[in-house]
Amino acid sequence: MPIREGDRVYILLEDGRDYLVRVEQGKSLGTHLGNIDLGELPGREFGEYILTTGGKRAFLLQPGVVENIFHMRRKTQIVYPKDLGYILLMLDVKEKDRVIDVGLGSGAMCGALARLVGEEGKVYAYERREEFIVVAKRNLEEWGLLDRVVIRLQDIEEGF
Repeated sequence: MPIREGDRVYILLEDGRDYLVRVEQGKSLGTHLGNIDLGELPGREFGEYILTTGGKRAFLLQPGVVENIFHMRRKTQIVYPKDLGYILLMLDVKEKDRVIDVGLGSGAMCGALARLVGEEGKVYAYERREEFIVVAKRNLEEWGLLDRVVIRLQDIEEGF
């Protein structure tokens, strides 16, 4: 699939260092292995590599759940992928499910749930702190999952 202006690209350098960037004309990414002109990415394919100004390979990949979680904006502690996978398997979350997420935080768990429930499912997220909701909404929107989530500013002790 070709990369387009505005796409988010996960850049993996040959030494294992990684970055999650948005493709924009006139922007560049400075790394310890050289710079990458982000304006040169449109038209290239995900899965290709390009060379930095230092002559090192930079692989252009589509970001997945793990990359989104590790590179997300956050104000809270998050559930990391190794624990998240176990939780999701034990819950048996699948397409069309309706699930409740208590303590939205920065949205990592909510995003993983929203991805699994699909377009016909729904995640009902409860958070009692408005500043966390602002960050989580931004992350969920960035990942294209906000439409699968209903967010409520409410302490779960008040009920569902």
